[in-house]
Amino acid sequence: MNAPRCNRRYLLASTALLVLVDTPSPSRVITGALPWSPNDAYPPERVLPGVWRFFNADEAAAIGAIAQRLIPADGASSGGGDAGCALFLDRQLAGPFGDSTWLYMQGPFAAGTPH
Repeated sequence: MNAPRCNRRYLLASTALLVLVDTPSPSRVITGALPWSPNDAYPPERVLPGVWRFFNADEAAAIGAIAQRLIPADGASSGGGDAGCALFLDRQLAGPFGDSTWLYMQGPFAAGTPH
């Protein structure tokens, strides 16, 4: 009697099929309102374009041009400048991430060696 062979291709195909069949879809369609509850711990802020909080106008233009150069537009999507990368970076740097509010910046640092 010949035992059935198990090779890599069979193993990968059966694993991929099992994952695709067994996994429920976590996606949902959101329309009309933000999907966050009003009393969430850290709800996102509504972003209004055009008001810079961290960058000045020249810095924002430079960041937008850099983003457009690093993420160019193609037939399927817009580039980094058109997608709002400069605005995203501005909001991140103006918030708690940019000023290290959530990081512990104090502490019992060891004294240096005597000279």
